[in-house]
Amino acid sequence: MTREVSHSALSQPRSPTLEIVTPLSTRMLFWRARYLDDSAFLCHVPFLFWLIETSRPKQFVELGLGTGVSYFAACQAIDKLDLDARCHGISPGSALPEPVERYNAQNYGDFSRLHTDDLTHAAQRFDDGSIDLLLVDVDLGEAGALDCLSHDWMRKLSPRGILLLHGTNTRFADGYVRKFLSRLLGSCPAITMEDGEGLTAVLYGEDRNERLVKLADLGFGMTGYSEVHHVFGRLGAAHRFEWASRVADSKAAEAKKRIAAAEKALQATEERRETVQNKLDTLNKAYDSRNAQIATLQARFFDLQVTEEQDETEAEVLRRKLAEVRTQYAEAVAARDAVLAEKQERVEGQAEELERLDAQKADRFDEIATLTRMLEAKEQERAAALGAAKKAREEEIAKRDRMIARLTAEQAEHVKTIAARDKELAAAKKAQEAEAAQREKLSGSLTAERAQHARALASRDAALAERQEAVAGLEARLAERFDEIAALTRLLEDRDRALAAASETREMEAAAQNGSLLAYEEDIRRLQQELEEVQAHRDALLNSTSWKLTRPARSVLNAMRR
Repeated sequence: MTREVSHSALSQPRSPTLEIVTPLSTRMLFWRARYLDDSAFLCHVPFLFWLIETSRPKQFVELGLGTGVSYFAACQAIDKLDLDARCHGISPGSALPEPVERYNAQNYGDFSRLHTDDLTHAAQRFDDGSIDLLLVDVDLGEAGALDCLSHDWMRKLSPRGILLLHGTNTRFADGYVRKFLSRLLGSCPAITMEDGEGLTAVLYGEDRNERLVKLADLGFGMTGYSEVHHVFGRLGAAHRFEWASRVADSKAAEAKKRIAAAEKALQATEERRETVQNKLDTLNKAYDSRNAQIATLQARFFDLQVTEEQDETEAEVLRRKLAEVRTQYAEAVAARDAVLAEKQERVEGQAEELERLDAQKADRFDEIATLTRMLEAKEQERAAALGAAKKAREEEIAKRDRMIARLTAEQAEHVKTIAARDKELAAAKKAQEAEAAQREKLSGSLTAERAQHARALASRDAALAERQEAVAGLEARLAERFDEIAALTRLLEDRDRALAAASETREMEAAAQNGSLLAYEEDIRRLQQELEEVQAHRDALLNSTSWKLTRPARSVLNAMRR
């Protein structure tokens, strides 16, 4: 124990008795048990708290869980003291209550385990000398229980092991169980608490805690004995009182619920009584009304009897009149039969007319059937013609798609060729800069070349006008536009070949005379302008409505190629 209670106890000299008593004032004695239930062990919970703090076991085992009060009190102490210990609860031969299992898993599942083995098999779970604190809360009077405790469990206690026996005032009161307890008390120091069913802590191991030994040596009548037992008794009574308060509160809450239910049932009964009373009042009123109706009906019945006699006389007169009417009726029936016979003859004539009309209607139905078959044949012929036309149309569309794909590929090749020509023109420009000095000397021939260039420009303008007309024609029909693109492509190839030939010729002439350099430059400029015109024309075609309309078809074809 490291924590003492009062400052006066620390400041004054202590007697051996005070050294035993003062540790009882540590705050763990005043812990409130988290888990409370109906159990005779409630009065010993503070002693168990103190015992665990004093002995600090590394392994705690309880035989007989009961309602779980003692076991969870030990788990609470080990948890709050942060001991490196393991707890095992044995409930021999009985299923664990579901609340006990749930509470153990939720609060102490990391160091606590519960078992339902019998005592013999449960003992096999532990090594000899491994249990520091063994709490026995089972009936040792049952067959084999005491022998199992003596032979199987006692050797499991460690050198500092403590045997805690609950029920020494009841289970150990007589018989061989009492003899077993007497032998233990005769050979080992023990601490006995008389409250409740009695609790005895036997210091079984040889390595005994000094304070526990001093408390065990504190006999009845010695100084401090009554104070120690008084402290534990009062604190244990507090736990019993708290549980009784909880039970009383629970019963009060249940009583309140029953009272509320009874009041509600009483209110419902009162409402039903009022409903029944209202129905009874309604029935009484209906009964009175029915009696009045019966009296009225009886008066009317007497009146009807008088009226019946009068009606009998009138009925005799009416019988005579009825006989006369029957005679007249027989005569009328004979006249009606004659008229019916005449109408029957007319109906038979009308039946013959209906048969003739039915024959004509059958003929009309035959004509309608013939016309229907002819109409179906026409429909089949028209469907076949439409199918053939649709197939031809699909073939034409497929053919045009293939043409579009081919033209798209050719155009891509033309773009690549134009890019190559651009590179060649850039190289020619560099050559032009190198020969700028020589162009100065050839300014005389430049005038003639400019005139020739003007004529070339005029010719180019005329060609451009023709191309613009061709572009307008191409926009009218998609197939013609693609033909024009092919023609322009061929023209571009011819010009490229002409450019190559002109380049070779100019290179030869440049070697022969520097005067032809200016003409070479003009040719390059002219060809470059024509190339730019072709590119502009190509861009106009690419931006035209027809080219945009065919873009989805080209996308589909490109996707199919990929």
